[in-house]
Parts: sequence; C-alpha cells; structure tokens
Amino acid sequence: MGKWWKDPIVLLMEISFVLLVSLGGVWLVNSYQREYHQVIREGEYIFTNTLRSLEDSLLEENFGKHIYLQPDSLRQMFRDFRERSDSSHAIMLQIESRDSIHEQDSAYASYPISRRIHRKFREHRDDRFVGSLAMQLMISRNNTISIKTDQDSLASAVFALINNGVATAFDKSGFYHAYTIRKSANIEDLGQQTKPFFDMWTGILYALEVQPEAGFVLMKIFNQIIFVLLTLTLTLLAFIFSYRTLQKQRRLTLLKNDLISNISHELKTPIATVKVALEALENFKAGEDSQKRKEYLEISKNELERLALLVDKVLKSTINDKKEVLHFEKISLIDLAENILKTMRLQFEKYNAQIQFIHPVSSAYILGDRLHLTSVLYNILDNALKYSDGKPVINVELKQSADAVSLHVKDHGRGVPKLYLSKIFEKFFRVPEGDVHNTKGHGLGLSYVADVMHQHQGSVQVESRPGEGSTFVLNFPRIHE
Repeated sequence: MGKWWKDPIVLLMEISFVLLVSLGGVWLVNSYQREYHQVIREGEYIFTNTLRSLEDSLLEENFGKHIYLQPDSLRQMFRDFRERSDSSHAIMLQIESRDSIHEQDSAYASYPISRRIHRKFREHRDDRFVGSLAMQLMISRNNTISIKTDQDSLASAVFALINNGVATAFDKSGFYHAYTIRKSANIEDLGQQTKPFFDMWTGILYALEVQPEAGFVLMKIFNQIIFVLLTLTLTLLAFIFSYRTLQKQRRLTLLKNDLISNISHELKTPIATVKVALEALENFKAGEDSQKRKEYLEISKNELERLALLVDKVLKSTINDKKEVLHFEKISLIDLAENILKTMRLQFEKYNAQIQFIHPVSSAYILGDRLHLTSVLYNILDNALKYSDGKPVINVELKQSADAVSLHVKDHGRGVPKLYLSKIFEKFFRVPEGDVHNTKGHGLGLSYVADVMHQHQGSVQVESRPGEGSTFVLNFPRIHE
C-alpha cells in the first residue's frame, strides 16, 4: 500500500473537510459580524434617544421664556426652521405666538449662514438627524438668540452636554462597550459607525463610534461556535473511522489475494517431500533396504501429518479465531528436535544447507503437544531455509536452567529490519520485499508459533539484524524426569 496521504479517498475527504471548515468559518464570521453590528446599532439607538431627551429637556425648560433675537437678519434663519418638523419648529411657533422679536442690530448679515445651514440640511437629511441643542442651550443661558455668541464655546458646551448625557444613558442601560463621541464640521472627517447628529445653529456634526468588546460578541455566538466545533469533530472522527475501515477492507483483500496465490506453495512443500520419498522407494530400490524403507516411510508419515495440521491451521486461521484444545504430554525436547531435523533432511539437501544441533545435556523434558510443537519448530527451520541466500547455515542449540528450557535456532540469512521485529508475530504480516512471490508464504507461520508457545506457558523471542541473520528463541517451562 502507498502512503495514506496520497490516497485519492483521503484527498476527497480532505477537500470535503476543508469545504466544511470554510462553510462553518463563513457562518461564524457572519454571525460575529451580525452581533458586532447589533452592538453598534444598540449604541446608536441609545445615542439617538439620549440626544432627543436632552433636546426635549431643554425645550421644556425654555418653553415659557421670552426669547430675544439679534439681529433682524436672523429672521431668514427662522423661516428655515419653520419648515422643520423637529423640536426647533416648536421654538419658532413659540417665538411667533409671543411676538417678542426685538430688532436691535440689523448690521449683522446672517443670511448667507442660514442659507448654508439650510442647504446642508437639505442635502444630507437622509444620513443624519438634525436638532437645535446649541440654540436651546444659548436660550437657557440668557433668553437670547444672538449671532454674536461664541460658536466654538457653544459647540464645546454642546459636546460636554452630549458626553455627559450619553455616559449616563449607557450606565443606566448596562452598555459597557468602549465608545468615542466625535465632532467635526465635515461628515467625511468623522469616520463614524452611527448616524451623526447635526446641530443646526453651530453647523457641527456629532457622531458616536462604538468599539464592541470581542469577548462579549464571542459569548453571543458561543452556541454557534460549539455547534461548528462539534460538527467538525464528529465529521473528522467519521472520516477517520471510515478510512480505517476502508484500509482494513483493502488489507484483507490484499491478504486474501496473497493467501490464495501463496498457500498452494506452502501446502505443496510436504507433498513434495512425500513425493520425493516415494520416488526414492520406487526408482532407487530403497525398498530393498529395510532401514531406508522405514526411514522414508517415517518421513512420509510425518509430512502427511504436518500437511493435515497445516490445512487445519489455515482453515482455523481464516475462518474463525477459536482456540484449539492441545493434548499435553511429557516430551523430550532433544528427541523432538532430532526427529524434526531427520524429517526435514530432504529439504536440507535440496537447499544444500548445513545443520548443526548442539545439546550439552542428554535430556530436557517439557510438557506439551507433540504435533503442534513439531509444527512450531518446523516453521522456524523452514523460515531459516527460505530467508537464507546461497547455502544456508543453521545452528540449533538447546540450553536449560533449573526452571526453563530454551531452543535457539540461528541462521545467517537476510535478517529482519528493526522496524518490523515487533510485527512479525502478527497474523498475516510479512516483511515487505517488493515482489510477494520471491519468498512463498502467507504470514501465518510465526503468528501460529507465538500462539502455540503462549498456550504452552512459554514465549518466543527474536534477535535480528539485516544482512546478518536472525536468532529465534523458544522458551519452555522445564519439568524434571
């Protein structure tokens, strides 16, 4: 199998996940922007209502006063105010009904100023709201509307009044976001987020700029964030689970194909051994020699028993995982090893292998199932033959201590890379070699060895270096004679 990140299925999953992340991100960004601007709109609503309340408060305060106009040229400005529908129109009605206009100084030409204010009001009436805080603040001071009033001082007073009023209103409303109130004669200089307030008398624009708290906005969309994260997590887990399941199916398919293509060779090995023994009996007159006849018949019998065991092992490994009941008996490990080496003599001759069996003691007994232990040792020796290049050299050595007996099988073959040492006892695992047909097998031998050794209360260990060979150690509990 290739690298998982090069798999087209993984690529499609990655694209789908990225699109899902993008969709969730766009939704969260839109939700954040919506709540962000909702805070701004809330601030604008409070700002607008505060200015209207301030204006109404001043209007109520000034309603019963005698108002004096200076100079006569201010009449034009009042004609402009009369066309309005806000609270400044009420001021004009109050002034006309009381007939309290006193012409004191007609030398001041205010007509151009009124025309300019009126033009601005007409041009921008859709993007601002207009009032007369400055005029009413001026009236509240001395009952006089005069062109001579210091406009900068009056604008500063209006600005302070707006600042205090908005701060009080925000405190009462629980609006704790950062904000700035800006003023300018040009709307372009404000950079405001909310609709500005235009004071008709001073010609100054006042705007509120709100800086919503990021944490507050994120808390407003907390549920959406949790939903997106949960969706992405579940989707990712579903992708991982699906891909792993797919990989298992792919691996099982490959293993099945590998098993079908190689199992015939594994099964043919004992058949070939029996065939060679029978040919020897038939063609080389071995039947006339009773000793050889007995030896070849014994080899054939052992190989047929191993063949039956191998077929049964394959069926049990591929169909179910049920453990087979073992038949334990007292076994001499030395005799067992010598019989197996004798049975495999024809195979050793086929590979021109050199075999050496070292047992410094005359007897070593264990408790085990003879048939399965025969197959275990056969698998170890057969691997030593198959994975050796040239003329195999195999050393079998028996060692024992007070409580244990161990059988060491050392070859000088290809060895196993360290990366795969922990996996070679897994079912169906084979060390990658490129072409699966270079060395026949279906990955069941060492798995079977590990399972049988476990059932014998023993263990199997391996030491190996690529190019230097491998040493398999079979450890058994020792029983005394």
